[in-house]
Amino acid sequence: MRILYLHQYFAVPKLGGGIRSFEFARRFARNGHSVDLITAYSRVYDYFKKKTLKIDGFNVHFVSGRYSSKMSFKVRKIAFLKFALASTIKGWKIGKPDIIYATSTPLTVSIPAIILSKLFKVPYVFEVRDLWPEAPIQMGVIKSKYLIKFLKWIERKSYDYAEHIIALSPGIVEGIINCGIEKEKITMVPNSSDIEYFGMVQEKKEKIKEKFNLKAPKIFLYVGAFNMANGVDIILEAAVKLEKIGYKDIHFVLAGDGVKLKELKGYAQENALKNVTFIGRINKEDAAKLYFISCGSFVIFDDVPILKTNSPNKFFDSLAAGKPVITNMDGWIRSLVEENQAGYFFPKRDTNALLDRIISLCELEKSKEMGQNAFNLAKEQFDRDKAANKIENILSTLLDKRIGS
Repeated sequence: MRILYLHQYFAVPKLGGGIRSFEFARRFARNGHSVDLITAYSRVYDYFKKKTLKIDGFNVHFVSGRYSSKMSFKVRKIAFLKFALASTIKGWKIGKPDIIYATSTPLTVSIPAIILSKLFKVPYVFEVRDLWPEAPIQMGVIKSKYLIKFLKWIERKSYDYAEHIIALSPGIVEGIINCGIEKEKITMVPNSSDIEYFGMVQEKKEKIKEKFNLKAPKIFLYVGAFNMANGVDIILEAAVKLEKIGYKDIHFVLAGDGVKLKELKGYAQENALKNVTFIGRINKEDAAKLYFISCGSFVIFDDVPILKTNSPNKFFDSLAAGKPVITNMDGWIRSLVEENQAGYFFPKRDTNALLDRIISLCELEKSKEMGQNAFNLAKEQFDRDKAANKIENILSTLLDKRIGS
């Protein structure tokens, strides 16, 4: 099977970021399929310095459309359109695939998928990672009623033209159905836990702490973006309260990048916080080491209803590392955490409740018990091989139906 894979923001383990597409593509290639993945110029391109390269058995092609979370929405819109055009041209030059797999965000990745699927007369599958445009609408990023109407039209066409839709959470499934799409056309395949990266750290904790200049006995970790949606400021509010009551054993490590990073660092400096360490964007190896020395991790988002439908990578990484999760995500993530006793939920913006959960996980036995529950959940429900096989079976079935019809 020849698969054309479209993903504007592709990442690899050694450079950090969400690696779902990398993990799926390499598994497809390992199973004998030909995979051409088109992505935008990014940190991956900056590292390899090649417009086309082969990674783990599949081809990666870089085109225009570089963007980052630091860009304004206006600048990102231009990047989205650039990628839609450039990836269409590149896809045509690569040649006819058997099937097209396009993953959002952004929503506009469906445009080249639809065009190429019509030109080549092959099926296209749309993977929905976030509900666009509803997410930026609720966050107040998109306000123009004309733009909203246009994006909702693209959303509906993206679903209509897709042969099948992959949704990353129950909430995303529900959102797609609410657009008028039949349930039978949708399959939920959530993000997965990469135990091979996170569950096998060999270094001693003391050596890891020395590397990151950490001395406190109890580490709590946030790895991810610092953007409008993430609500990371509540961790700093908790840090302020801990300093005021003289609690010196707990230290917060915040690893990542984004438009809010400067503001968050400024807040930490204004409050002279000694119990917070900011680390830039990290790769999977360093993330695994930080999870290994932590008592628990944060999976936090701002108080925007649509965000509870997310399937955040940081949640599945924490499970893979065998670390309990502290989350304010109501909905299915809360259910997973509470039903499996894999951590704690706290209400959004409730700093006192957050502090209670943090202090509770300072108990070694409690942290170990919940961490083991988290690891069991990763193995039983969120194994990456099982997810990739599920996707592969869907693609093969669609192709067989096309050939047989």
